[in-house]
Amino acid sequence: MIWDHGEVRDGSPIDKDDHQFTVMSMRELVVSPIKAALDCLYLACTSLVDLENVRGVGHPALARSSITASTTSLWILDDDELARRTRGLIVARPVRGRA
Repeated sequence: MIWDHGEVRDGSPIDKDDHQFTVMSMRELVVSPIKAALDCLYLACTSLVDLENVRGVGHPALARSSITASTTSLWILDDDELARRTRGLIVARPVRGRA
C-alpha cells in the first residue's frame, strides 16, 4: 500500500480512507507512528555510542515507545474497512473523558 517514498497507491484501501477522513488522513495516522518508532530506535542506538555520558536507563523507555507506536499503526491497519476506519478515528479523535 505505501511505497518507498510514503506514496499511497491509487485505489488502495488507504487511498479510499484518505478520501473519507476529514480530521486527519489515514496515511498520516499510519505513517506518523512508524516514523516516531524509528526515531525512538535511532535515538536509543545512537546514544549508546556515547556510553561515557549515558547511563542507559532510559533506553528501555525508548524501545517501549517504539513498540507502542509501531503496534498502533499495525492495529489501525485492519483488512476490514469498517474496523480500520473506526480504529483510525479512535486514534485521530480521542473521546473526551477517556484516559
